[in-house]
Amino acid sequence: MSEQPPHLTDTLAGLLRRARGAYSDAIESALRRAGHEDIPRRGTLLLSSLKTHGDAALASLVERLGTSKQAASQLIDTLVSRGYIKRSTDPEDRRRLIISLTEQGHHAAEVINDAIHTVDSRLTSRLGSERMHSLREALDELADLALGRHPSTPASEPEPATGSETDAAADAEPQETTADAAPDKPADVAADTAAESTDDSKAGE
Repeated sequence: MSEQPPHLTDTLAGLLRRARGAYSDAIESALRRAGHEDIPRRGTLLLSSLKTHGDAALASLVERLGTSKQAASQLIDTLVSRGYIKRSTDPEDRRRLIISLTEQGHHAAEVINDAIHTVDSRLTSRLGSERMHSLREALDELADLALGRHPSTPASEPEPATGSETDAAADAEPQETTADAAPDKPADVAADTAAESTDDSKAGE
């Protein structure tokens, strides 16, 4: 029997890493064409989230990014200095800072979300709406595991991960490809739930 191509024998973690590239490549190319090459990797997720859900407090953004408060603060400092977001005081609680998009940030977020929508549409055309819905459900379950939530239905006890699979999961992040950092992946592919301890130290680069 002939050996299967490497991509057919990938672990799930490896497949998620490869699939993540469909979004990161599309986002990076779109931002480059639009002249927004200075956005750090996690910055694309933050901008997209603010565009979709509106202004947010720092604590809310920390939860959305799935990172530490220190790393989120560094990322916000970087995006403020580059003109994509701004801070303001909550009129109802002056101890609380609100993060919002600038005009430049709105434009960059539109570019990011358009790129995400393009990939979503292409994938839906290949899978069909029913399989796409099943894919989202499966990735939601994976995201729940990352957040420590209990599954909605009982499941058998999983076998302990092997050392190689644990290493693959820990490595399920693409390397930065721009001078600052490569754009991050959207939540749609649930790859943003992967552990990113190295990003915490690099978020403000």
